[in-house]
Amino acid sequence: MERTAVNSSHIVAIGYDEPTRVLEVEFKGALHNRVYRYAPVSPQQHSELMAAESVGRTLNALIKSDPHITAVQVELVPKAEASRS
Repeated sequence: MERTAVNSSHIVAIGYDEPTRVLEVEFKGALHNRVYRYAPVSPQQHSELMAAESVGRTLNALIKSDPHITAVQVELVPKAEASRS
């Protein structure tokens, strides 16, 4: 999934696949960045997240706090290969 870089102290980039309603978030890490997938995430939730002044706070409030959305860590990305857009 293609991810778009965001301005955040803890998040590198965010991707979204509307047909499957999967949100992919790449978090900054010390040695490796961690990628998590969240589902189901509505197009409106994705739009609000991408437009937010604080992406991290909005992710916590809108996505992580939703009891219907599950999260799965899908990969570790070495810093040299981390998403850059």
